Amino acid sequence: MKFERRFDNIKLIISDFDGVFTDGTGIIDEDGRVSKRINYHDVLVIALVFMAGIKVAIITGEEAGAVKYLAGKFPDMKVFQGIKDKLPLVKQLAEENNLKPENILYVGDDVNDFQSLNFVGVKVTVPNSNFMVKSIPDIIITEKRGGEGVFREITDAVLYEKLNARYAGEIK
Repeated sequence: MKFERRFDNIKLIISDFDGVFTDGTGIIDEDGRVSKRINYHDVLVIALVFMAGIKVAIITGEEAGAVKYLAGKFPDMKVFQGIKDKLPLVKQLAEENNLKPENILYVGDDVNDFQSLNFVGVKVTVPNSNFMVKSIPDIIITEKRGGEGVFREITDAVLYEKLNARYAGEIK
């Protein structure tokens, strides 16, 4: 992902879960329980994002034990599961945090993210996302695919911009 001067005003990162933290697949055992594989590079960086003063929320259309795990690990992270219409919640989070759309980065990969991506200032998706999502004007497409460290790739770019903005002129 190219480092662009688009991330220095980001105060909230909202992410879908399946297709971003995961590769979009699930393993269903014979009892009907679903397991999902996540990349721990994505997990580690959440703490760094909070340390930089940026809020994080996950909004997913499904219920997943992996999301519940992340909610327990990061109690300051807002986690919403089973949300089919995500845009009202994105608007609510903006209002609750007194943020404008340009202060929000949203990452999603499918049609249920389409409206939310169009609402926010910085829109990010993965290379294997739905064609409609990839057609959104000004959308940034990550180099990594879902489940390969996408959240880390995005947040590294945001944190890099935050540090550059903070220390511009001090480093020569």
